[in-house]
Amino acid sequence: MLRIRHCLILALSLTAISGCSWLKNEERHQRYLETGAGRALEVPPELDSPAHRNDLEVPPGDLNREVLNTQPPGGIEVLAGSVDGGVKIDLPPPDAFDEIKSALQAAEVGKIQSANAAKLTLQVAVITRTEKKRWFRKDKIEEIETVRTLHVDANGTGSVVTVSNESGSLTEDDAAAKLLGVVRDRFGG
Repeated sequence: MLRIRHCLILALSLTAISGCSWLKNEERHQRYLETGAGRALEVPPELDSPAHRNDLEVPPGDLNREVLNTQPPGGIEVLAGSVDGGVKIDLPPPDAFDEIKSALQAAEVGKIQSANAAKLTLQVAVITRTEKKRWFRKDKIEEIETVRTLHVDANGTGSVVTVSNESGSLTEDDAAAKLLGVVRDRFGG
């Protein structure tokens, strides 16, 4: 008996849900069909923008003239194309060493492991992030601690700042770029 009751309830609920025509609301459907198109939307005149704006026109001038100064401000010269691959500063090496040391401490780019004022070198542990692409999973980001040595050498009346790796050869990797970026920020602006 209980089984028949469950089957009967199931059959009635399926009939009610199936969308029989006696469940439709014909009056609402008829109103929908008889509804006409409303008036078109209009933009209020105070919100409408003019067709053409002259705000961003480039003034006429000599386009062949070099206007931009390639030197960063503050008397710093970037030696990107040179053999050194470093940054030239208009300070004597001992003063540049002290300024760079305080700049690295303030910037918190890495942890200064050792500072040798006699050799004018700073050994800094820099954390760099690398992204490993994976096919079926989310890309993995690894943080790698890299030790780099920052050298301050004499160059005429100023100094040249370079970065070397553990083996002592000059490098221009991400860690070196972070360190030289701090030097450029400190003396360039």
